[in-house]
Amino acid sequence: MGLPIRAAVLGLVAATTMSPRTAAADPVAITNGYFTAGTVDTSAQAVLNGDGFGLNAFIEAYISTLSLSCTPCAPGTTLDLGGSFEGPRASGSAFVDGVTYSEVFLDGMTGTFSSPAFVISGTDSVRVTRPFTFSAVVSGYLLDPFVYGITQPAFTKTLSGTGVASATFLFNDDETPLFFGTGLRYDFTNPGATPEPATLLLVATGVAIGALGRRRGRSVRI
Repeated sequence: MGLPIRAAVLGLVAATTMSPRTAAADPVAITNGYFTAGTVDTSAQAVLNGDGFGLNAFIEAYISTLSLSCTPCAPGTTLDLGGSFEGPRASGSAFVDGVTYSEVFLDGMTGTFSSPAFVISGTDSVRVTRPFTFSAVVSGYLLDPFVYGITQPAFTKTLSGTGVASATFLFNDDETPLFFGTGLRYDFTNPGATPEPATLLLVATGVAIGALGRRRGRSVRI
């Protein structure tokens, strides 16, 4: 194979290997970080960390269930702590596959937080926590799409994660009893850090056996 042909083949292989589509097919599990959002104000901040991935971003339009149905909502309303973003303006900094991006634009990102439903009730302010699952597709651009239009992304990643969602519901009964949802937050956790039930059983058994042995030792010495 001649040198020009070989160079062309190697260039094609490299382009295929580094394409955003290939990168997006390799999901990143978010195991640490948080996502906060407003209710009346739908701006959000994301700090997401996973294996070879880190993102600190501000997002202009996150639409949560609370922003649609609990600003305010009446006692007895069925709610959830989920929400989604569909192509908002977003920017921040990132670390992806060994490369640091001090400024990156994330316009067009899509994603969903899903959380089980509950009924808000009572006559006092309350803080509610629920588990959540998360999935998203994020592309990072070096040039601002608002100015330059959509260009070739520096990276495209599919994200997933789980954790605990929380929000505070302020109660106001001056005239009509109402709840006002505020302080929506998603804290990511690492499922791999939770011991398996069998491991917990072994640990508990070991502790029990150790305690029994110590008691027996003391009875012999007495």
